Amino acid sequence: MKQRGPLHRHRWSTVLHHRITHWLETRQQRQMLERLLAYDDHQLDDLGYHRQDLLDAIALPWSVDALTSLTRWRQERRAGLR
Repeated sequence: MKQRGPLHRHRWSTVLHHRITHWLETRQQRQMLERLLAYDDHQLDDLGYHRQDLLDAIALPWSVDALTSLTRWRQERRAGLR
């Protein structure tokens, strides 16, 4: 059986660390968006958000950055494209 050295273990642990970090950051982003849903539509509008955009962002696959998508949708809405 081929022995794997410390470099292989380091790469594996680095990949695992990055995946866990990404998952935690994504989870925190989605929780923040869910907290915004507690505001009424008028308050959301004052903040520049639409409830459906928040719901759409929360429903995105975790591989997609919800905040980037939400920002893009806000810009599209302001430009009359959404």
